[in-house]
Amino acid sequence: MTRCGWFVGLIPGRTQLPCKASVALGALPIREGRQTEDDSPFQYMSWIYLVLAGLCEIGWPLGFKLSQAPGTGSGRFAACIAFSVFSMALSGFLLWLAQRSIPIGTAYAVWTGIGALGTFLVGILWFGDSSNVWRMLAASFLLIGIIGLKLAPGH
Repeated sequence: MTRCGWFVGLIPGRTQLPCKASVALGALPIREGRQTEDDSPFQYMSWIYLVLAGLCEIGWPLGFKLSQAPGTGSGRFAACIAFSVFSMALSGFLLWLAQRSIPIGTAYAVWTGIGALGTFLVGILWFGDSSNVWRMLAASFLLIGIIGLKLAPGH
């Protein structure tokens, strides 16, 4: 095995990789083996996984915030941290499932956007975070971006 052959198995369909440090990432056929919209009967399921992953992404900052609440004993603290870790793991797993047929850039942007927007709304609704015009305008841009990535051709 060559010096950089250890990661050959990480790229589907590849049996050999060039081992020069100067090889640009774009030169590697990373998309090889990934299902496309045309050959995936589960394309809609991938978007469901992605939305669920984004919703789980809201759970871990919520768990961290709840663990800092006044009067939080060690039992509640541990439960909140465990909830955060579980949310992170579930969110990551669902993102992994979604990326089987959704491009990585689209999946990651939508995943973090749902998490950011959801956490923003939880902060306003339950923790009294500011909801001034500028913050709401910025949040609406996040929502427009998420919708735009879903509707854009070539995802």
